[in-house]
Amino acid sequence: MAQAFAYYNFNPTSGSIEYTPGVVQPKYFNNDANFPYGFRTPDDAWENRWRVGQNEFLGWDPGLPGSGNGAKSMGAELANSDAFAYCQVKKVFRAVCLRAPEDVTDRAQVAQMVTSFKSGYRMKQTFAEAAVYCMGQ
Repeated sequence: MAQAFAYYNFNPTSGSIEYTPGVVQPKYFNNDANFPYGFRTPDDAWENRWRVGQNEFLGWDPGLPGSGNGAKSMGAELANSDAFAYCQVKKVFRAVCLRAPEDVTDRAQVAQMVTSFKSGYRMKQTFAEAAVYCMGQ
């Protein structure tokens, strides 16, 4: 999936990221003479091969195609996974409650917060839900 960033490069002089649409950055061709039959990056197309096999459990969104062009579409693929939502909610729970979700009740609350978070991806709402839950504990 690194191919999604083929048109991006960091410019250390200006300290900024440069985008060159349609032009693959030279760093993608480092050491290309070592194995001339190897893969050559032609563009910024990417494919998520984790949708099948042992990484399928990360909960990829079936409404997304699992492939695309560029960093934006790859970011959407990652951000719409169940694993991303769970990770964000768990970090909020730890920050607000000052502990990890430990028992069955905590895990049920986290599952409810994940569902709520995925309905609009509003972190503010997730913090509020965690605060209400942890207030009396």
